[in-house]
Parts: sequence; structure tokens; C-alpha cells
Amino acid sequence: MKSVIILLLILGIGIIIANGVTNSLNTGDVLVYEVTITHGNQIYTYNYTFIINSINKDIVNFTVIIASFNNGTSITKNYIFPLSKLECLPYNGSMFNTMNLTFVGYEEFNGKNASVYSGYYHFSNLEIPIKAYYVNGILNYANGNYDNYSLQVSLINEYNNLQETFTQGSLTESNYIILAIVVVFIIIGVLLLIKIGKI
Repeated sequence: MKSVIILLLILGIGIIIANGVTNSLNTGDVLVYEVTITHGNQIYTYNYTFIINSINKDIVNFTVIIASFNNGTSITKNYIFPLSKLECLPYNGSMFNTMNLTFVGYEEFNGKNASVYSGYYHFSNLEIPIKAYYVNGILNYANGNYDNYSLQVSLINEYNNLQETFTQGSLTESNYIILAIVVVFIIIGVLLLIKIGKI
């Protein structure tokens, strides 16, 4: 009987942890990347800023601001994609200016477990083969080389708005379901403890 109670409590905790890991992208989050491409003694540097405007029923609305440090120009674009078919946003194997990113396995990156993807980064008329590292679903680093071109993409800032989101009380439908399941498991666990005389 004790093992059943322990199993129920572990399941409840597991659900909470799994929900936290799978929902690592939240409304209000900001991801800032520096992209550096070198060719001989030429250096091209760009800043990509991704702002998550909203996530609603697995649809993400985000803005990307691309700034060139070489000529001082910037471009702002807005995108709306389902989370299952993302493009451009550096999340869960998706990335800007890339094609054919495929999952190749797991590696340790800066002391953290990372999902590793490989594919091609588009620059000018080139397709530079790259290796990209995602930690908790978010692109942390990518690099590649081709025909004397070297590419490096680094996450330089990440602003997480998760705490503010929850204090405003904007829980999603799936969060309520998870919360209800956890509460049910806790109630069942307490009732079983009362029944066997431990409480």
C-alpha cells in the first residue's frame, strides 16, 4: 500500500516537472542572438532579437528584429506559426535562415544536456553546413564552416517572463488540467494514508 502511495506522489511530481520542461517558451520571453560570419578578413555581424508576443493554443506569435552591425540597418518581421511546425524561431530544432535541420542526438554543451541538430545555414548564395545545440528547447549555439566561410550563432541574452506570466494569473487550459491531475493524485494519496491509519 505504501508503494502505491509513493508511486502516486512520484507520478504527480513527474507531471509537474514534465510540464515545466515542455513549456520552456512563454509569452513575453525575449531571445537575443549574435550571428558572426567571417570570410578571410571580412566579418559580417548581425543581431537577431526574438520577442514572443503570445502563445495561444499551441500557436506562437513572435516578432524578430534583425540588425546589421556592418551597415546599421534593421528589419522587423512578425510571424505566426503552430508550435508543431515552427519556422524561423530558434526553438525545438527550428532556426532562422536554415534548411533541412535534422536531429542527430544528445551531447553535453556547457555542462548541460543539449539536443543536437545538423543542417544548412543560408548566407548570400551559400549553404553552410552547421551543427546546432538546443538546451531545454532553446537554441544556445550553432557553428559551421564552408568554402573559407565560418559561421557562429550564439545566444547572448535570454529574458524569461514566466514568473510574471503566472503572477498575472494567465494559466493556460493545459496548465489547469495538469494542476487538476496533481490535486487528484494528492487527494488520493492522503485518503489512502488515512485509510491505512498513517494520518
